Amino acid sequence: MIGRKIIEGGLVLLLGISSLDLPRDIYAGTIETTTQAVKKESEEKSNYKLVERGFRKFLDNYIDNESGTTWFKDSINKFGHDKFHEQYGNAHLECLKFAEIKVKEFKSGKIKSLDIGDKEYKILGDKMCEIINSVSAGWVDYNNPKVREKERGFVRALTGYFTRVMLVEDKCISYDELVRKAYGTRKEYEKYIIEQNNANDSAFEELRLTVGKFFRWMGGDTEMTKLKKDAADAYKSTIKEIFGEENIKN
Repeated sequence: MIGRKIIEGGLVLLLGISSLDLPRDIYAGTIETTTQAVKKESEEKSNYKLVERGFRKFLDNYIDNESGTTWFKDSINKFGHDKFHEQYGNAHLECLKFAEIKVKEFKSGKIKSLDIGDKEYKILGDKMCEIINSVSAGWVDYNNPKVREKERGFVRALTGYFTRVMLVEDKCISYDELVRKAYGTRKEYEKYIIEQNNANDSAFEELRLTVGKFFRWMGGDTEMTKLKKDAADAYKSTIKEIFGEENIKN
């Protein structure tokens, strides 16, 4: 940028004209570009972006680990690796978007409480089911009313988690640091994981009941049980990854 100003300044001198005679927006493009770059860098380092990237990475790892199961494998083959990963992540991150809006409204005084009603959880749960169903090969049915009802419990726990981390005021350098600041201790974080897994187990169990006869004959029941267990184990593994064996307070 400095080099460009020197060159442009040199041209001004060579031409024998005053910089005052030049249009005020001569450097507008450069300034605008720089401003946008700084803004983008700031956004990339925001707590929201840390959560978005951190949680999406967690889901990507889970999908990769389960890519050998019939449902995931067929869905990835049908819709493509990138699209399946993106949409599966987007479904969960609807809760983060909602949590961010609520936290901003709460901090600005627009709302007095962060309590969320059943109607809002229903909307979030239905949205999550719709997105995942849009990239599902069809072995299970996320449109089933009972599945959607159970999914609300999972959405409630996940939204509560995102709300808590988005309430952190300090700028953090990593996703793990942000979660530690939000929960304070390993024990407190474990409570969330237990709630999350209990809700997820119920949703998976209801989803298992939608497995068709052909998929069931191919071992669909066993695969859904495996997906449920592996999801619970994946969430549990974050306890040690984030907090280690001992309580951590920041």
